[in-house]
Amino acid sequence: MAWFEVEHMNILAALDQAMDTGQYDIAWKLPVVVDGFFELHSSWKEWEDIHRIGAEAARVIGDRLGEASNVFALGDADWRSGRRESAMANYESVISYAEETEDPWLIGFSLRGLGLIHLEMGDLDRARDHFHSSREVFRANGVRRGEGMALLSLGEHARLIGDFDAAVSMGSDAVQVFIEIDDAWSEAWGALPLAKSLAELSRGREAAELLVRASRTFDGFKDRRSLAMSSDLLGDVHHQLGETATAADHWLYAAEIYESLGEDTLGEESRTKARRFE
Repeated sequence: MAWFEVEHMNILAALDQAMDTGQYDIAWKLPVVVDGFFELHSSWKEWEDIHRIGAEAARVIGDRLGEASNVFALGDADWRSGRRESAMANYESVISYAEETEDPWLIGFSLRGLGLIHLEMGDLDRARDHFHSSREVFRANGVRRGEGMALLSLGEHARLIGDFDAAVSMGSDAVQVFIEIDDAWSEAWGALPLAKSLAELSRGREAAELLVRASRTFDGFKDRRSLAMSSDLLGDVHHQLGETATAADHWLYAAEIYESLGEDTLGEESRTKARRFE
């Protein structure tokens, strides 16, 4: 991330130059390999822009894998921006393209993306079916991180239908996958839904310990948005434990980070919770 903060304007310049000089293979690959930097940095407009260029470049040379790889990220961008119909159309296109190129990573994560949208829309049965399909694709092809992410989503589905024991079990299994593949960021990310499920079972101390470790990891990755999410959840957990002053501190810290990222609505939600205990 330190490298990215220094070089990210040069990455954008290199992408423009690749398009201007007709180096379309570089122009679709560059957005894919730097995708994580833009996402973790919450550079949302640039993140979407580079993938639009990448998808265009891939179409020029008829590279289905390149098009699918960039359209997948555009699906994520649409979902994040609340454009659900466009997001679903993009994920479905990716599945079609990825089946031609036999890319299980893209198929599995697109299926999971469709499931997450159905989960938001309250269609829990369809969401569960997509999560199961996603996990099957990942397991059949040895994509362990994908399997862990599908498990996380199945755990979130279980939490929403009130099966908290199953939610904790699947969330714990997912985190164990991330530990086994030495993926520290995903381990921290998995702690967030697992902590919610633990809190539902009145296991707040365990939830708080997970979230503290996750916060340290996000801070190390300079992932400010995820740090805000973990801090906000820590506030919720400490509130449940009756520790209102500590809860308010965490909510205010989350609000400050959200606001620094331009996420004013989320910042106000965290700040509102803190105001109750001023």
